This record gives sequence, structure tokens and C-alpha cells, in this order.
Amino acid sequence: MKNIKRNNDFLVKLIDDLTPLNNEWRCTKNAVKKIRIMWEMGRILNIAVENNNYGYDELLRKIYDPHGKKMSYITRDLLSYSHRIFLNYASIEVIDEQFKGLTSYTLFREAFPLLTNKDYGLNDKQKQEVIAMITDFSSVVNVQNKLKRMKQAIKPIKNPRTTKIQQYEEEARWLLELRNKVIEYYKRNESLDKDFPIGNKLAEELKQVLLMIALDKNIEEKIDITKIKNRQIKRLAMIANSKTEDKARFRKWQFNTFELMTFAEMLNAVNDTEKYYFVRQKIMSQK
Repeated sequence: MKNIKRNNDFLVKLIDDLTPLNNEWRCTKNAVKKIRIMWEMGRILNIAVENNNYGYDELLRKIYDPHGKKMSYITRDLLSYSHRIFLNYASIEVIDEQFKGLTSYTLFREAFPLLTNKDYGLNDKQKQEVIAMITDFSSVVNVQNKLKRMKQAIKPIKNPRTTKIQQYEEEARWLLELRNKVIEYYKRNESLDKDFPIGNKLAEELKQVLLMIALDKNIEEKIDITKIKNRQIKRLAMIANSKTEDKARFRKWQFNTFELMTFAEMLNAVNDTEKYYFVRQKIMSQK
């Protein structure tokens, strides 16, 4: 029991250290600042990896586990990228120097494997050309597509799983429409009132379903679908109760982990004034 308590205390402290950085990362639009924040998150995570009894993947799952002692909303995807940034760049100063003028975090994400993955085999000159592409551009989409073609030419993707790309489209369409309504509500209302787009009970049900879909592992605890009345939430709950591969397919083609966790956070604030204000501040900062 002492070890369990010690592990819980360790995780709570780690989440407390990472959460302000996660919130800052989500609020800023500055691409270089995002990478700087991620480097710092990676540094903290690296220390934690070296000083705990969890394996690396298990630790990432524990940090954002919605069923854990403390809900962090810090996704494995963000933590994993942050750790890789820390391991590949010696300091924040190096990041400032290499990516001076970068205005698109999306392009950095697209270019990151080319710059750091040895399997792509780029030499220093080629890497500098990639950096020049993402820091001096006229169209994000054009550069993004060019980077994708470069990666595909070097490491062709065999048998891409695109046959089920239309799976879950109906659920995703409903979820997107509802999320847009919720975001619009947050933008219009400085405080909670009675006209929230979804009632408290449905908000709680949907929140739990979204968190379950975001969790990339099979768990024994399943959602009791028979108690859910809303047809669309019930369909999403079926995905949440499905195999890891099916949930991963939904996250890949429809809503990624960050989007699921962010929407769950909005729903979690439906009856809490302080949480509502905090979430609204983050939404308003992303205009």
C-alpha cells in the first residue's frame, strides 16, 4: 500500500508540474514558443522517466488516464513529442536558433520526422533545406503536402489502412456539430447560464465516453450502454467499449486524442463556475 501511495503522490506531483505548461502550450499561437514549452515538458518528463518504477509507455498512460487519481488532460501524443524534442535538441537556445521565423507549428510537426528520424537519412544540408521550407513559405498546405511527398518517397507507406476512412463518419459529424455549438456558447457567455447546448446528465455521459475513446488501451471496465438514452452518445459508447484498434481508427480518421480530451474538458465544466471560466479563457485565447 505504501508503494501505491508513493506512486500516486509521484504522479500527482508530476501532473502538477506539467499542467501549467500544458495549459500555456494550448493557449499560445506562437509556433516557436510551443516548441520551447514542449522542450521543457520533455525535460520534466525525462527526469520522471529516470526516477520512477513505471515503464515509459505506462507512465504516459498514467499521466492522462481519466480513471486515475487526478485528471490531467495531458495527452500521450503531446508528451511523446515533447520528450522527443527534448532528446533531439540540446537546449531551448538551439530551438530558437534553428527555427527562427517559424510561424506554423503544423509544419514543424510535419517536418519533425525528417529532421530527427535517422531512417529518413537526411544529411545536414537537406535538413537545412527542410527548415528553410517551414520557416519561409507562402502556403502552409503546399509545404505540408511537399513534406508528405518527401517522406513518402523515402519511406513508402505500404498497404495504408484507408479502406475504413468513412467508418464512424455519422458519429463524428454529430460530435463536431455539438462541439461547435459548445465552443460558440463559451465564446458568447462570460459565465454559465441555463442554455448550455447539452444538459448536465448528457454532458457527463458524453465526457466519460470521450475519455474512454481517448484511452489507447483495453480496460475491463465498460460503459453500460443500456443506461444511455441518447442515440448518438450510445453509438460513441459502442466505440469506447470496442477494441483498442477500433478506438485508434476513430482517433486517426475522425477525432484525435487532443480533440477528444479538449471537448471532454469543456463538458466537465458544465456545472462548475471556476472550471468554466478557466476553459473559456483558453478558448478565447485561441481566436
